[in-house]
Amino acid sequence: MAWRKSGVLSKIKGALLPSGLQTRSILTGPFKGIRMEIDLHSESQIYAGLFEREVYPAVRRLSKDVRTVVDIGAAQGEYTLYALLKTAAERVISIEPDPAMIDKLHRNLQLNTLDPNGRFELCAKYVGASEGANMLAADRLAEWIQPPCFLKMDIEGAEATVLRASAARLLPAPGLRWLIETHSHALKKECESILATCGYTTTYIPQAWWRTLLPELRGTEVGWLVATK
Repeated sequence: MAWRKSGVLSKIKGALLPSGLQTRSILTGPFKGIRMEIDLHSESQIYAGLFEREVYPAVRRLSKDVRTVVDIGAAQGEYTLYALLKTAAERVISIEPDPAMIDKLHRNLQLNTLDPNGRFELCAKYVGASEGANMLAADRLAEWIQPPCFLKMDIEGAEATVLRASAARLLPAPGLRWLIETHSHALKKECESILATCGYTTTYIPQAWWRTLLPELRGTEVGWLVATK
């Protein structure tokens, strides 16, 4: 039944909303006023301020008074833009290996007069257990941050791998505040176990009930872990 509702909503949206990338300002929520290239056919929830709205109170809380923000899996950069425009973080590190997404990120930075910006740094690598030409060892981040530090991580199922690789130096560091998107129940439990071993208290944020009416089409098991000490 959910897929039928989604299909009907997609058809209605396709008939009513213009297609194609245009510069738009996000309407509501903590991202309000941020300018991005948005295609209303596929990104209307970003424009309306509904994208990942479940985590908005946590984002405000976790980013309060931070000195560093690390956006792991920055994609087109909505969290990076938020950190640069809405927080006083001295250092904002975006980690994104996809060249197409990096191009979108730079265009969105330019739309907000943030490119160049002395607070912004880009790492165009994957994050993993070891260092390499296209890989950043997760524990290296311990050298880059000043607490309090807000770390957002959305890397499509590799979150537990990065957390395990962070256990020696990064996770024990003081003042870290994590927002981690998980993509299955098993992944959620694995991340919770790793974090608990390192002294973190975790809270799980599921998708809201109203996602049956306004789905993001990202799977029913997607949710978010908030982790602090």
